[in-house]
Amino acid sequence: MELNQLVPDFTLQDTKGRIHILSDYRPRVGIVNFWSAECPYAEKADEAFLQYLKEWGDRVALLTVASNDNETPGLVAAAGRRRKLPFVLHDEHHRVADLFGARTTPHVFIVDGEDRLVPMAVEEPSI
Repeated sequence: MELNQLVPDFTLQDTKGRIHILSDYRPRVGIVNFWSAECPYAEKADEAFLQYLKEWGDRVALLTVASNDNETPGLVAAAGRRRKLPFVLHDEHHRVADLFGARTTPHVFIVDGEDRLVPMAVEEPSI
């Protein structure tokens, strides 16, 4: 996918069996976070996103996506609960991860309120 291009709509189930469709989150900004239950870096990213979500409120939706073949649904659900994530989507055959080109965790993409892939602004840490 290219920046500023439309992201194809996708549908995934969360660990409780509820269906989530990307376009249902419009006009909010979507953070599509390809994630791992076992990755310490993904866990750190979760902590940061949860803090930011308090500030951003309903303007932003966090879409955490688990697509690693080696992680069982039980492991994914337990990690999501432990990390206090709103939900974790299960990309069983990594179809959505392949669509985005996600290869590592965490691998984060920002989708604007019109479903376009936009660059992620990263602040430089102050020294």
